Amino acid sequence: MITMKDIAKACGVSAATVSYVLNAREDQRISEDTRQKILHYANLTGYVYSRAARALATGQRFTVGVYAPYAWSLPDRAVRTALLIQRLAEEFERLGYTLIHLTDTCMRQRSAHVDAILAVDPTVSEFYTIGKLNFCPLLCVDGVVDDPVFYMIYDDFAGVAHLIRERTKAGRLALLYDAYRNERIMSRVANAFDAVYDSRDPSLEAAVRAESDDTVFAAFGLANARTLTLLGRNPVVAAYDGEDAPPSSIILSAVKKAGVVVQLVRDILKRACGEQHDIRVL
Repeated sequence: MITMKDIAKACGVSAATVSYVLNAREDQRISEDTRQKILHYANLTGYVYSRAARALATGQRFTVGVYAPYAWSLPDRAVRTALLIQRLAEEFERLGYTLIHLTDTCMRQRSAHVDAILAVDPTVSEFYTIGKLNFCPLLCVDGVVDDPVFYMIYDDFAGVAHLIRERTKAGRLALLYDAYRNERIMSRVANAFDAVYDSRDPSLEAAVRAESDDTVFAAFGLANARTLTLLGRNPVVAAYDGEDAPPSSIILSAVKKAGVVVQLVRDILKRACGEQHDIRVL
């Protein structure tokens, strides 16, 4: 049976180079000619890549699970989650990992088929339930657990508020957004703005109209921006790259956020992670 060493010998390259190419490792500098030569030879000889064999050899499954059961409940949150997961999938794929969606089974039993789990906007209780059942790196995305054991990655609300204040010279700054389910992230949002409004609040219209005329409104997401516009406000929009946002918007980078998450997962799996656990991304 053909092996990577056989392919390497035939192509005049190292076995490591063959491995990088067959595992789609784009983080390695390999010429396109060499890449094509290896793929062509592997195809001609009928080489079959075995993820199972790779897992047995390394002890890794090269799979990362994402648990985001409530992320699709509101329009703006759904768009943000979809963009982030797309970027995560692209980044992990580039490194030879597969990103899979986890159901609430991970809340009841161990997910033995993943190397790490990303919990998106979990309640604190849900996060610790997953942590007790799953003995693998667990990251809290769009949430806060205030625990030095775990990493937390979320949007930099203070940074967004600062940019809007600089741009508008706002005396009072209010925010309309899809509130998180994670309890502890709420204080991070509230500390960044003078007033915070939940898009699901039934008294939202009255509360917005009660704000003074000189209050500057920020909207996280395009649906929330439309709501404020209908209520007679002209909000500053905060959106992810990839959304069809107005040119004047504050753009948050889903690419950068995904890159931070992926790098953390890689560092944790290599036991090379840093000391910073509360990470805000703008």
